[in-house]
Amino acid sequence: MPRKRPPAGFYAESLAPEDRADLDQASAVHGLDQEIAVLRLRLRRLLAEHPDDFALTVRSIELLVRAVNAAGRAVAEDEQDVLDRLSNGLGGILELLAETNEGSRV
Repeated sequence: MPRKRPPAGFYAESLAPEDRADLDQASAVHGLDQEIAVLRLRLRRLLAEHPDDFALTVRSIELLVRAVNAAGRAVAEDEQDVLDRLSNGLGGILELLAETNEGSRV
């Protein structure tokens, strides 16, 4: 089943006019790959610009780890959904084959 996107109007009112134009494009992005890439770039910049800020580095790494874990769970859920749909579809085919096989034995 395709995922429903939130209506752009719900968030659009709270956005700056320059961000409203990008809302539809942002809504089309699925998964967390781009967000994880941005977090990695920000962490790299943080390490270069503030190498002694241990607390901020740890918080940034924790956020990155949570995002990666969330992405992994989302993929697992999507894979399980695909497997469930395939299983349901094959179940119907397997039932038809079983009926055909039983009919040929009679």
